[in-house]
Amino acid sequence: QMPVFCTGHHALQGSVKRPPVAILRAAGNDGDPPAAEEDSFLEEETDEVLARLQREEGAYGREAAREAEARGSALVGRVDDIIADAGLRQEVTVVPTKGLAEAAPLLSVAVCGFGAGNGSGVSDRLLERLQQEARRKLDEPVWVDLTTVSSQSFEELDTLLARCRAVVLCLDVGEEDRRSLRLAREGLRAVLGSLPIPLSRVLMLSRIGAQSSKGGFNMGGFFGVGSDSGSFAGLEDELTSAARKRSGNSPLRVVVVRTGPLAERSSPAEVRVLPEDCEPSGSLAPETAAEALFEALALSVDTNFAVVEEPAQGSSYRLPNWPALLLPFVGAEIWRREVDDASRAAIFAQNWAEEFFGDGKDGLRFGIKTPMQVRKTPAGVIFKFRPVGTPSAYLFEDLEQGGVELISEEPADGKPRLRARRCAYGWKAITKENSERALLRKFEEDMAKVGL
Repeated sequence: QMPVFCTGHHALQGSVKRPPVAILRAAGNDGDPPAAEEDSFLEEETDEVLARLQREEGAYGREAAREAEARGSALVGRVDDIIADAGLRQEVTVVPTKGLAEAAPLLSVAVCGFGAGNGSGVSDRLLERLQQEARRKLDEPVWVDLTTVSSQSFEELDTLLARCRAVVLCLDVGEEDRRSLRLAREGLRAVLGSLPIPLSRVLMLSRIGAQSSKGGFNMGGFFGVGSDSGSFAGLEDELTSAARKRSGNSPLRVVVVRTGPLAERSSPAEVRVLPEDCEPSGSLAPETAAEALFEALALSVDTNFAVVEEPAQGSSYRLPNWPALLLPFVGAEIWRREVDDASRAAIFAQNWAEEFFGDGKDGLRFGIKTPMQVRKTPAGVIFKFRPVGTPSAYLFEDLEQGGVELISEEPADGKPRLRARRCAYGWKAITKENSERALLRKFEEDMAKVGL
């Protein structure tokens, strides 16, 4: 279950508090000096405004709350008019999506694993799956043996990886196999040293709880020191350290796919995809691990996740619907709510965005410290952060300091819903969690007021 930001009072109904500085994303992205200075400048710039709002909160807050309620009621009437007008003209104003992650063509992938007779066979299965899906000879996958690659020359490895656009590390051995994991780390270093500049994605098969003994990612490991070379955590740290050193011209985005111990299963099992910090839940079949890696590649998953299997109950067993299972990890999803009518909810979201955050509107009173720019989409609306000091020549498409997309969906096997997911976060952009939370809190409160 993904986190839902649905609690708390209206920003002007409780005391105005100074939000802390936005934290860095855990997946290896840090703020470069200009971004950090900009965030610090914005903190100082808004302190005085927040203090003034706090002093004036009594009278001003009540007036603003009444104004917001009136504007919300007017929005409902506007939504009704838009729907009625569209019906008369037989036009479609919004088109909710099907609520499935979309697959993209795969270019050549380097599958890195252990040689014949080692591992549980995940790499062999994945390699075969990628070969089946290759559209052209140029797109066929490349095999890299992590136990011997460190002995290859740089020239050989550079040539082998030249056409690859993604790497998958199939670490399909047990946690007790320290020797193989140490060899894998040496192999990983060789592979990282020969990655072509266009290669921007690395998926790593790891274990649930690999980082838990350290309370999260090892900070020393970010810089390549102080990690256990014969462990999954040490390999994750090695990869994270390399990714952080890449520049904005050659980003390296890392996704960790976590599982329990890998073992063949003897009976049908239901597949579940969960946040990476879930509790261990038994073993996972190697073929399921291979398919999870393939689907994560094809569906452009960009957030760490865990895959678990649970015994199927009687005749309820169904094949995994990967586009639905992995949907929350494209973005990633930060809010979800079922609605009665997806089209109506989308139109409300579009008009709500323009009413409160359109051109010339200030979101500071709602706790949103970074200015935003909005744009409608066929299924909803996108909010992009436009920090103070952004060049005026930058178009909406140029903004890469983060954003939130509200999407209306009509799943074939579920109720209509609205989802919010992160978008437009460029390489090493700081995640603006406080502003995201304030935006969604305000939106949900206004949805409740108008009965959506």
